[in-house]
Amino acid sequence: MPPTSPLPSPTPNWPLERRFALSDAAALAGVAFYIVFSALTIDAPGINGQESSKGVLLLRLLAGEKIPLVYSGISGVARILAHLPLFIAFGESLSAIRASGVFYSLILFAVLHTYFKRRVSRSCAGWIVAFASTDLVFVQWSRLAYFSEFIFMMLCLWLGVLFLDRSQKEGRIWPQALGFFLLGLGLHVKITFLWYLVALGVSAACLKPSAIRRLASPRRSAASIATFTLGLSPTIVYNLRHGGETIHLLWDAAVGRPTRAGINNLSYGAHLILRLRELGNALGGRLDRLGIAWDCVALPRGNFWPRAAVAGILLAAAAALLLSLSAAKGARRHLAAGEFAFWGLFYAIVLATLPFTTTDFNAGHILILYPLPPILLGLALELSESWRPWAAGIARYAAVCVIASGVFLN
Repeated sequence: MPPTSPLPSPTPNWPLERRFALSDAAALAGVAFYIVFSALTIDAPGINGQESSKGVLLLRLLAGEKIPLVYSGISGVARILAHLPLFIAFGESLSAIRASGVFYSLILFAVLHTYFKRRVSRSCAGWIVAFASTDLVFVQWSRLAYFSEFIFMMLCLWLGVLFLDRSQKEGRIWPQALGFFLLGLGLHVKITFLWYLVALGVSAACLKPSAIRRLASPRRSAASIATFTLGLSPTIVYNLRHGGETIHLLWDAAVGRPTRAGINNLSYGAHLILRLRELGNALGGRLDRLGIAWDCVALPRGNFWPRAAVAGILLAAAAALLLSLSAAKGARRHLAAGEFAFWGLFYAIVLATLPFTTTDFNAGHILILYPLPPILLGLALELSESWRPWAAGIARYAAVCVIASGVFLN
């Protein structure tokens, strides 16, 4: 038997986690920038069609009129009701509608921090929030009411996953029931949430089958089905009243019948290339090509460096995963590798399902893939802690440069 080392095990890193680290400072600075920048530009001139349509529906609600439970069979009334509290608090204005996106984005940052702090470490959570709160596309998009339902969908997804993780660890049913309610509510917000559910199920089945078994007892399954149905109930009621309109839209899309905009979903290859091109525009900061063109300075056409920088960062993240899988040190690095693989697979599946649509191809739909880049970058930075000290230091320096460049570009 080898002699026992007199030194304590290096695996528990709790004292380091208690300190105010660089990641904490980066997260606080990023969120502060996001709040100040959004507040200063909340009254920016110009209004887009989605902002005006949301404003009209909110005014109708305040006037006591009824609005549809589901719009066009795909978008639920919850996406309008989510704007109502700030619309009442700050007055009937465009600024109040935009403030809702900022408010829910801040909640999303808090949820992301809580989840990754529980699953990996506080430093990893801090870096993810810092990257997300300074990301060019996320900042410029989320402070406007343009596809703001995607923010609500992200919030339902991450809150749901957070409660499912809590249920798995604590063994209680109510967090699981609440998690499935939020997933049902997300599907009600917009039918596009179905791609999240498909990706979540496939990723969990491939990489976390034991977690599924722990959450799938008869009692837990019954509670999950009941609360998921409750969250989706407005869409269910609407379809009962309108002959299953949403089901017909999904079926027509699945069998290749042309959508309302004349899109044939059987042309999968061409549609996938289109979505990949839109993803390239998003990663390259081409805001104008995503429909985010008011009060924003889009990067010049053909600007090579932003695309090269983002591509290099993502390649470095992939390299970090491969290197750390072969030479990981400590439980935190193992957890980070697991989360990297899970969410990388999750968003890859979402991207693979995006070529299917029940309506048309709007470039803004690619925003459903956020906040993938900040998550991968934060996890890669956590994985880099298993490298030599000088290499890990270079990784942290690069992270600060990425955050600073995000602030500058915004």
